[in-house]
Amino acid sequence: MLSRKRLPTRLVSFALLTTAWAAGCSPEGEGMSSGPAGGRPTSSFPATGAGRAAVGGTAGRGVNTPAGFAGGNPGLQDLGRPAMVPPAMATANPSNGCLEATVLFVVDGSGSMCEVFGTATRWTSLRAALLAPDVGVVPKLEGQAQFGLMIYDGTIDGMAAGMASMASPNPACAGLGGFGAALGGACPRLVSVPPALLNNMALNRAFPNKELGGSTPTDKAMNAAVDQMLMSVAGKDPKSNPHIIILATDGQPNDICMGGLGGDGSAQKAGVIAAVDRGVMAGVRTFVISLAGTDAGLEAHLAEVAKHGDPKNPMARTFSPMNPDDLIMTLANLLGGAVGCHIALSGKVTVGQECTGKVDQNSQPVPCCQQAKSGAWTCDKAPVTAPSGWRLSDDHSIELMGDYCTKFLLGSGNILHATFPCDVFVPS
Repeated sequence: MLSRKRLPTRLVSFALLTTAWAAGCSPEGEGMSSGPAGGRPTSSFPATGAGRAAVGGTAGRGVNTPAGFAGGNPGLQDLGRPAMVPPAMATANPSNGCLEATVLFVVDGSGSMCEVFGTATRWTSLRAALLAPDVGVVPKLEGQAQFGLMIYDGTIDGMAAGMASMASPNPACAGLGGFGAALGGACPRLVSVPPALLNNMALNRAFPNKELGGSTPTDKAMNAAVDQMLMSVAGKDPKSNPHIIILATDGQPNDICMGGLGGDGSAQKAGVIAAVDRGVMAGVRTFVISLAGTDAGLEAHLAEVAKHGDPKNPMARTFSPMNPDDLIMTLANLLGGAVGCHIALSGKVTVGQECTGKVDQNSQPVPCCQQAKSGAWTCDKAPVTAPSGWRLSDDHSIELMGDYCTKFLLGSGNILHATFPCDVFVPS
């Protein structure tokens, strides 16, 4: 076992491989972490694969705990198993409780979603970013959040379909599901999967390989999505069960499925914002992904939706990835904020002195970020508009932020290592 003497000149050190933290004061300040229970001190633990717990057992719901959430989601820890980690290893984060986000992806299924997007189409890129076994965010995190899906489009009357076909840069993408549809057809047409844990298989079955192909009644779809989330959020604590809608669209909202002659009007845009506002009043936030590229009118509208969807965040904005890789990173960043990259420590850090310690991710230093009472952020004492690094969530947990959280969520065999002066860290 490692010495726990608290000498000001020595360092307390702990290392994380996927989900396990260890802590203790190094006898000579070398920064070694304690090894498996009853074993010798070791500097790291062997990896067991992307997003899987290296040591410490499995999740209470029968799945391995994804990377970075041993501390952020203690309800998933199987604390009844025999100890497989040293006593100093953290297995819970009381301040976060059982953090379990409910995330509903609202996906535009209109015909324009087959437009080219990088080396694929908007539709196939989005489907892969969400669900592909190797890169998708849902299979990586389905044990940590309740994921749901609502794909929408609307039928298109004959005149509007013809106009859309002529206006499209790729006519094959316009009106695929709307030509010949009877006036007054379903609007919106919805493919819906309610949010649930371990929902990857259900989302895969419901998400077709080809876009639905109709119009874009986003206002009606968002009202349906908010209605569903309001039923889910009732009576729940938003701190332990945040509710998030992620809207991904490539077109301005329209009402051509009900006989309109082009839509894209102010009434439909106002309807989207009204639905988002209704959700916010009940604690449901909305984030927005634009897949439209350079449509200035759409970008202006979606920017307003994003601000209404997260009104307490002065940095709220639309996310506009330009290729499939950007889209994956965008989703990971959004889910990092919703699910969290929180890691519990096996002791307490003196608040305000956390930046005297150091955190490395895969042997690369991670900036220490702090927020002033004014709301301004600094990382390694340099002013930043969007923090990317690590911060002290409370005296016994840290949070990875920005790109560091994204890398941690998507990476394989991630190792975090941190050292604190022993007069700043008190082991538990």
